[in-house]
Amino acid sequence: MSGFATSVRSGGCSSGAWRVAAGAALALVLSGCRVGPDAEVPDLSAQFGPAFEGQADASAAAPADTWWERFGDPELAQLVRRAASESLDLRRLGAVVAEARAARGLARAAGRPTLDGTGGYEYQALGDDAFVPGGIPGGVETGTYRAGVVAGWELDLWGRVGRLTEAADAEIAVAQDDLDAARLSRAGEVARAVLDIRAADARRAVVLETLTLDDESVATAELRLHAGLADRIDLIRARRVRAVNRARLAPLDAERRDAELRLASLLGASRARPRVSVRPGAAMPAAPPVPALGLPADLLQRRPDLRSAAARYAAATARVGAVQAERYPTITLSGTFLMQGEALSDAFNPGARVLGIGPSLRVPLLDGGRLDAAVDQADARRRAALLALRAAAVRAVNEVDAAVAGLGFAEREGEQIRAAADDAQTAETLARSRYRAGTGEYLEVIEAAGQRLLIQEQQITARRQQLDRSVGLYLALGGGWAPAER
Repeated sequence: MSGFATSVRSGGCSSGAWRVAAGAALALVLSGCRVGPDAEVPDLSAQFGPAFEGQADASAAAPADTWWERFGDPELAQLVRRAASESLDLRRLGAVVAEARAARGLARAAGRPTLDGTGGYEYQALGDDAFVPGGIPGGVETGTYRAGVVAGWELDLWGRVGRLTEAADAEIAVAQDDLDAARLSRAGEVARAVLDIRAADARRAVVLETLTLDDESVATAELRLHAGLADRIDLIRARRVRAVNRARLAPLDAERRDAELRLASLLGASRARPRVSVRPGAAMPAAPPVPALGLPADLLQRRPDLRSAAARYAAATARVGAVQAERYPTITLSGTFLMQGEALSDAFNPGARVLGIGPSLRVPLLDGGRLDAAVDQADARRRAALLALRAAAVRAVNEVDAAVAGLGFAEREGEQIRAAADDAQTAETLARSRYRAGTGEYLEVIEAAGQRLLIQEQQITARRQQLDRSVGLYLALGGGWAPAER
């Protein structure tokens, strides 16, 4: 993917800048010199073209985060909102965001001056023959009280702290985008669980309707048997068909219960909390309008998983500069202001003050290759993050293409099965009418009813598949987007 690259900027700082005086170094830090590469914004348009396959209008639509409301199912929408606020997993990721914000504060604090208060008492006693260079003479005992402040400030000459702050900012974005991705995924899981329940209820309604017809068939067979117009075999067949169809209810009830338990897990419910219960008998929602797809490059902003991958790349790139900065000299300004003496009152006596202030310089000379290895390691992590971003972008575009194609196939399948279901219903009605009139065989009724039940279940499955593909398309696009004009 040619659109991904890094640009190395020195910010006007040469490798010999450590030779300048402390005053010039302070000017450099104030000007914001930073070493290391900068992460550039990836460009997907060069590889993936101006539009998705089969899309005439490539203009991006305005965001509409509540895509689940487009299914026209208020209970589904309410459960999605409930999951967003009650899910334990999402609340845990919210805590990770808070942790990342706190970590940024730690990184930023490393570049700020420090001021510590200090105080204490020290007792010294030397033997007669003891000798301490610059200290008290032998055979003397003394006590020293002190109180004051100690200040320090490491000048961020090469942008080490700045790069670490950049990385911390990117880590905040990673945590927030991971939370957004989890919210999006959780919304999809909740929607699909509710749709599974709706499909199970729809199939159960078909079976119950069939059982009503089966009861009529049993009653008709009994009347015809008593009237001598039919054999007992017809009554046995009618009862057998009714028993088989009644047995279909238990698996559907189990399927519905499993979906409700999945919902309970998604919402963080347990035995200690009210279980999740979905209102039975609600109709399956209609498939929502197909959203505008926009440009492939738009996915970098629309999909939280891609935003997270890009932020990880930015964080890894910033850390390269932070490690490179350790190769250069470090200047630290430090100072102490103490008041100390042999009496406790000297700790508060301005006349007993001790003042010390000045810069210190640390220049790395020999480290056994540690810094070079650290730079190589950080750069390898940067390249790995870049490759992860490129791979995620390829998957995202392919997921959109697959979702669009799958939705088209599901729509065509639904149209074909709808026509077959109408014909099957008509055939069964005719077969039952002929049997009640005594002009048809009950085997024809059994065959027609079986075909109708099978096709109606296929119709429900196809509609559920279309709804699932719709959810998948919204997820592939990174959330809800306004429907395209048609």
